[in-house]
Amino acid sequence: MEDVARVKISELQLAPHPEGGYYREYYRSEELMKTDSLPDRYQSDRNFGTAIYFLLKAGEVSRFHSIRSDELWFFHGGAPIQIHILEQGRDYRTLTLGMSSELAAVIPRFCHFAAESLGDSYSLVSCVVLPGFDFEDFELSARAQLLQDFPEQESLIRRFTSS
Repeated sequence: MEDVARVKISELQLAPHPEGGYYREYYRSEELMKTDSLPDRYQSDRNFGTAIYFLLKAGEVSRFHSIRSDELWFFHGGAPIQIHILEQGRDYRTLTLGMSSELAAVIPRFCHFAAESLGDSYSLVSCVVLPGFDFEDFELSARAQLLQDFPEQESLIRRFTSS
């Protein structure tokens, strides 16, 4: 099934993503929101919105990370994908997107989230961020900090973070 994923990566012209998996931005609005009209958590202007394709091959993971905006995920195809969410003051939870489950999900801003494909080939989603995504808003979650904040999730944290 590796070949099917490789073909899909080539067809969609995806590149490796820093968190794991593959992506390609296919939409970035031309209009900008000025910093003074955005919440204080943003340090510079942002496009109104952005969208990417995001693909995880079987056995790959998207490592725990956080961003400063809510992120909408839309399932497109392949195997179901499971999203793991760690959020201060809330219980650990998972969301599963797939043809036999939910087709869309909202990932809250500032939570730590990771993902994995539940199949033997790949999972393909789109991720939409409003205001638009900027790598200035992206942070890979530090294992030590997650272990301190969520000690009951140690095995999950070790699986979805780098040392």
